[in-house]
Amino acid sequence: MIDWNLALKIFTFGLSAVFGSLAILIGAIYAFGKILKNIEKEGN
Repeated sequence: MIDWNLALKIFTFGLSAVFGSLAILIGAIYAFGKILKNIEKEGN
């Protein structure tokens, strides 16, 4: 018999880890884009 409570906890943890890393990745790309724009402005 499967321990559904444990399975749900593991599934929730895995899902939150995936979405967490995705959010960090999107944030990093957004910040990198802003930094690049600032560098371009200073260059001109």
